[in-house]
Amino acid sequence: MTNLTIKTINSTLVVDSRLIAAELGINHKSFKETIRTYQVDFEEFGNIAVHSGSIIGPGKPETFYYLNEAQANLSLTYSNNTPIVRQAKIKLIKAFEAAKEALKTLN
Repeated sequence: MTNLTIKTINSTLVVDSRLIAAELGINHKSFKETIRTYQVDFEEFGNIAVHSGSIIGPGKPETFYYLNEAQANLSLTYSNNTPIVRQAKIKLIKAFEAAKEALKTLN
């Protein structure tokens, strides 16, 4: 399992889609496909932030998403409620709550 690290980008708390996929124990490519399939749903909660990571394979950079809290929670609602998914939901909620608390102490 991974550590669901929450970042702040442009004053918005976000999580890397690669971390969510790892937490769910699924291939990141499959997770991205879910996001693309339901893109309209995700965009109800803001723009989907697409980013490029390190180069994988012959010159192709890896793409990933930074999802805000609502988008991240939505992504998990599209997963079956297996024990792994339920634990991922709990970890995600706790990670965002901890990030919000940390921001309060900075202000």
